[in-house]
Amino acid sequence: MSVMESLRSGTDSTPMQIILALVVVSFVFWYSAPQGDQATVIATVNGDVIMDTEFFRRYRQAEQRQGRAMQDTERAQLREQVKQQLIEEQVILQEAKNLGLVVSDREIARELLTIARFQNIDSKVTVTDSSMSAAGSESARSMFDAKQTDLERCYQSGGKSGVLEVTHQFAMGGMLSATVGENSLGKDPRFGACVQATIFNWGWNDPALDGDVTVRFERRSRFDRDLYTRTLRSMGYTQSVFEDIMRKDLLRAKLQRLVFMGTSISEPVLREAFIQKETRVDISYVRVRPPVFIETVEITDEERTTYKTENEPEITARYQQDMTRLYDLPHKVMLSVLRLEKKDDGEDIDARIAAIKAELEGGADFDDLARRYSEDPSASAGGNLGMLAVSSLSLDVQTVLKDSSGVDLPDGAVTLPVSTDTDVRLFQVVEREEGRVVPLEEVQDSIIDRLIGEEKAPVAAAAFAEETLAAWQSAGSVPTAVVEGQRLQVSQTGPIPLGGTEGPFAPPPAMMLDAKHLGVGDVLPTVYEASDIFWIGQITEIQPADMDLYEIERDQIREEVLLERRVDFYKAWIAERVASASIQ
Repeated sequence: MSVMESLRSGTDSTPMQIILALVVVSFVFWYSAPQGDQATVIATVNGDVIMDTEFFRRYRQAEQRQGRAMQDTERAQLREQVKQQLIEEQVILQEAKNLGLVVSDREIARELLTIARFQNIDSKVTVTDSSMSAAGSESARSMFDAKQTDLERCYQSGGKSGVLEVTHQFAMGGMLSATVGENSLGKDPRFGACVQATIFNWGWNDPALDGDVTVRFERRSRFDRDLYTRTLRSMGYTQSVFEDIMRKDLLRAKLQRLVFMGTSISEPVLREAFIQKETRVDISYVRVRPPVFIETVEITDEERTTYKTENEPEITARYQQDMTRLYDLPHKVMLSVLRLEKKDDGEDIDARIAAIKAELEGGADFDDLARRYSEDPSASAGGNLGMLAVSSLSLDVQTVLKDSSGVDLPDGAVTLPVSTDTDVRLFQVVEREEGRVVPLEEVQDSIIDRLIGEEKAPVAAAAFAEETLAAWQSAGSVPTAVVEGQRLQVSQTGPIPLGGTEGPFAPPPAMMLDAKHLGVGDVLPTVYEASDIFWIGQITEIQPADMDLYEIERDQIREEVLLERRVDFYKAWIAERVASASIQ
């Protein structure tokens, strides 16, 4: 988002709004202007330099948007993304200048007038209800008066002067509809959404409301130069620097509009795009993931020896990577518990605990007493809680697992009671496992097997996928025994657009491309790979596009499809220009 877009609180819903949203720009308003005069060159693009002050400002912005701490590899990727973004922006500006595009001071001035942050806005709401009864009129006016502040706040969500009249139809206390009359505010999505949320969500319920209520919104805004100067000063920008940012933004937008003008769409292409978008296809599929095959890979002793000799750094690195998860073993203790709940019936729970302790001292078995007295879900298992990391236990429990000298209680010992607001618990130490770090020598062979398995698994997965596809094609249905033999699942996409969907679990584009030419029951002709996962599938259902809808909404469909094609064309064109640029 550019500075001027950030400061603008709302614009008309026009193609230009989309164009501006797609323009990647140099600054964001909540970052200060550069300080100091020490700077180095990050990259040179066709002779024009990109300075580190610009790079670090943009990187901080991108890092803040992550909203979380990043790993070193993620930071490196983000730095590269920011650098490439700056290079792309520089190429766009150069192309615009090469084509003779310019942005005049008049255009800058016009743009400033549209930025709500620099405007003083006056608003007024007038309510008329001539068709209402006296009671209904009083109820309507009371409600609108109560929401006057909310409605006026809606004005602040837009930056355009004008008038909007909306007539609301009521019947028996409920709002039926709203009809727009005079409208010089245009299609202001922020304003419209605000009004709708404010009026329609009031919960009208007075039966006297029966008739029409007309609400007239008037908004007047004017550019305030003093406000403009103060705002820039608070942002750390001078007027010349800020307006240079605007000039670059507008120049990039002009170039995009020019490229868009060179994109058109024919009727056959439009019809085909509609069919792809609206036709739904359901695919039965199996995803073959290489990790499933790691444990099944056959490895010879010779391979292990060779791998150990040639890959010692990789083995050590994997050992260190998995240290916390696998090899730094914590001190563990197996516990049994006998828990008594505190009740409000006056029962002396301390006396019950003392009686149980006396039975234990008399030689009673803790498991038997837990089965007999404990009110914990573990009672049926004799109170056994399994092996637990001591560090995962509450401090109260950790404390009673030691004697008064701070020495660990021996196996078989019963702790002092642990009391909480709701219960009292006795624990028995069943056995302990001392914490230790497993040395590399003990696990080296398993690490080697894992690393070799990870290298071989993709090949094994691909081979299995090919075998499964052949069996599927031969049988005409899912080879269930083969699939379940590898503990894989058969899934359904559900009805999805023939043109495909996006997301980590979406079928590969190549798979959807082939699906366009197949019918119900056809097995897709090949194995498809996406993100190191192999896909196999079969068409189970096709829901044809509604061509009647196409005829009715052709103009709107044309606008949507044409915009998509223009954006795709623009991105491809910019990528080609970046690829041909001289970058150092």
